[in-house]
Amino acid sequence: MEDKYLESLLARLRLDLDDEEVEWVRTVFAGYHPQIEELMSLDLAGEEVGTAFLPLGKP
Repeated sequence: MEDKYLESLLARLRLDLDDEEVEWVRTVFAGYHPQIEELMSLDLAGEEVGTAFLPLGKP
């Protein structure tokens, strides 16, 4: 996550995190980022919504 986006997010949430806590946020975001991107690319009106994150193949 780019610094400007993280700073904006923390300001909107009114969070005052130290450097170590900011790194935890970056680590968590990095772990979920691919899944968030996939979710954002789904056709939310279609059937793929309910099966998008099945671990063993998709119908």
